[in-house]
Amino acid sequence: MATKTRTFKNDAKITQVFYDRHLNPIQLKPGESYVEDMSGTISVKELIDKERERARLAADVDEGKRIRRKLAQVKVAAGIEDLDKLKDGETNQDVLDAILLKEKEMLNVENGRSKG
Repeated sequence: MATKTRTFKNDAKITQVFYDRHLNPIQLKPGESYVEDMSGTISVKELIDKERERARLAADVDEGKRIRRKLAQVKVAAGIEDLDKLKDGETNQDVLDAILLKEKEMLNVENGRSKG
């Protein structure tokens, strides 16, 4: 791996102050040079590539969340269909209460989604 460096050179006839990438002052007398190790820095192209990769991964996460929401909706819909089958011929008050509660939850979910 090649080492990246940056050179500060004082071509003036007086002592000058240069700053390294950490903004530390370096005083150079006339004719002196300072070579800074830049191996820990990242180029603009690498930074853009990393940002693109981050955006791609974020999109994948968002797509995964969207798919999980759809699967949850399918699962809830299947559960409601099962409850509807029970509701048609069932007289047990507990089952009817459970069905009504589930339908109320679904209405709340539907109302919350239409507002957002």
